[in-house]
Amino acid sequence: MAKRAFSVAVAGKDHFVEVKWGRLSNAGQISVNGKVVKAWGSGWWVPREVEFEIEGQKAILVRKDIISENFDLVVGGKKLE
Repeated sequence: MAKRAFSVAVAGKDHFVEVKWGRLSNAGQISVNGKVVKAWGSGWWVPREVEFEIEGQKAILVRKDIISENFDLVVGGKKLE
């Protein structure tokens, strides 16, 4: 299983976001502070965008391209650097 992690501060609190997905099945999940908040089933590709919330703020996990395993995290309209 592949993983990608982000640290982000929302509403004055630090949060740990972890994305896990199967390289063969492409099924995966997003956890915030260890709690699964979104999951998807198997398919040809990891979804291009997955929306979820952190402390009531909209967050979007964005896959950078169709082949790579690179992701960006956008929280409150701002991409994390």
